[in-house]
Parts: sequence; C-alpha cells; structure tokens
Amino acid sequence: STASFVDSFSVATQETVPTGVAFSKSGNKMFVVGSNGDDVNEYTLTAPWDVSTASFVDSFSVNSQEANPQDIWFDSSGKTMFITGQAGDDVNVYKLTTAWDVSTASFTG
Repeated sequence: STASFVDSFSVATQETVPTGVAFSKSGNKMFVVGSNGDDVNEYTLTAPWDVSTASFVDSFSVNSQEANPQDIWFDSSGKTMFITGQAGDDVNVYKLTTAWDVSTASFTG
C-alpha cells in the first residue's frame, strides 16, 4: 500500500525554510526549526499528531549557540532538547524546567 497525503499546516509565518520537526510523546506539541530562523517554534495540536489542528504558541531563540538550526530532538521526558545546525560544529543541549515548553529552556552545553 502507499501513503496518502492527509493534511498540512503552514509554518511560514515563523519559518520559511523548515528543516527539522519534533513532536511530544503525546503528539499534542510540535516543534519546528529551520535555516531562515534562529529559534525553536512551538505549536499546540488540539488533535494529537494532526498538524492541521496546530496553532503557534511561542518560540525560543538559540541564536547565541546556533544561528542556523537544522534539526531538533527531545529526550522522552521532554525536559532535554538537542539542536544541531549549519553555523556550529556541535550539538547544543538545553534543559526545560517544564516538559515540552520551550519558554522554560536554558542552554546547558
């Protein structure tokens, strides 16, 4: 069987060249990074895993560590976020005091 296109959600208001996406374990949160931004954009989904129900919440700047983020990943707790990009040659680690809430993130190394 082949996959079929279901729905989409434009992130162009926050990021015109998205390159990385991550979801919370529940599927109710989506995070997007891209080559035109220097931040992590957070969205809430009213229906888990259904991006057509997404709405923008806020963003977290990673510019001090990475001006051109390309990918994002979270640990299973949602309290550790990893960012890679083209401007740096490292993996940047951030701790979130509230799981899956980038407004609570801080750079750790």
